[in-house]
Amino acid sequence: MGTFYKCKAENTCSNMKLNLSLYRKSRQRIPNSIPQLINDERYIFHILKEIYNHNRDGVEKVELKKDGTHCDIKGNLSDSARLRIRVKTVEGVEHSYHWFVKVQPVLHIDKDLETKFNAFKNEIEFYSKIGCDLKNFIEESSANVQLDLPEMLFAEVEDDGAIIVLEDLITDGYRQKRDGNGNRYLSKE
Repeated sequence: MGTFYKCKAENTCSNMKLNLSLYRKSRQRIPNSIPQLINDERYIFHILKEIYNHNRDGVEKVELKKDGTHCDIKGNLSDSARLRIRVKTVEGVEHSYHWFVKVQPVLHIDKDLETKFNAFKNEIEFYSKIGCDLKNFIEESSANVQLDLPEMLFAEVEDDGAIIVLEDLITDGYRQKRDGNGNRYLSKE
């Protein structure tokens, strides 16, 4: 807290405390990129606390690795990666988690497009509400349709960023289909 000296008309000064905390921006809880997520433990511990209730003081060790050879995907609207997290608690219990993480970079090419269409907010809405409703509808209608959606483990949105953590379905044996040439069904444009 800074000190502010206020001079009175009599030319005497008195000490006043100036509370500058109102002007400070709170610490960002969402990383700007996948490398920042990986290299700054504050983000990982925040997510581990939110998803699994792992408190920092209850964790002895956290090991975080990118999972797979093509685990980084840098797109126009997000940075994505498959991550493997191993947590060892102070009680000696070991946990292994596999995530697919999407981070909205602060500065990216299509920032105006992202803002206009709220892509991250829409994706969060899909996984948290629409996907669940669709699964329930399919089950209730007895349709012979299998809808496999990853579970959204965590999502958070701030004014200038967003993060989505999904379960990594590749660890459950899912694979992306390929066309006749062996290429993924993705546009190259």
